[in-house]
Amino acid sequence: MGLGRYKVVVALDSNVFIAFFEQDNEFYKASAEIMKAIESGLLSVTYSALVYGEVMRMPHGNSLEPIRQFFDNLNGQDYPADRVVCSKAAELRHTYSALKLPDAIHLASALIARADTFITADKRLLAIGLKEMSCTYLKDFQVNGRP
Repeated sequence: MGLGRYKVVVALDSNVFIAFFEQDNEFYKASAEIMKAIESGLLSVTYSALVYGEVMRMPHGNSLEPIRQFFDNLNGQDYPADRVVCSKAAELRHTYSALKLPDAIHLASALIARADTFITADKRLLAIGLKEMSCTYLKDFQVNGRP
């Protein structure tokens, strides 16, 4: 999926941020392009507040401060896992029994935030997500039509 000339809202799964921070995995290039597009204002981003918790578990020396600063400066909106989101996540899990709670919350947050697309590197979550909304596999996402 690429972007046209309008600014879209993308919802990001935790694995997009993890790929960006790890820098040495197969998804780094795509995640870095997304972060660059967010920083330049080409994309608006939303993500479940769970992202913060999942990314903060990554080892970063002796301090979590660089991750905190990244999210403090990120031009995006974290979506709280409140009762509305958790209720939608429960509905999704009822419909898709293989869906784990964190993934259901990520997808529910994207749906409730009315994101234009949900981006993930998880093919299982992608297959379920495509039944609910526009979803894109991380490696396939393009900014301004560039691979």
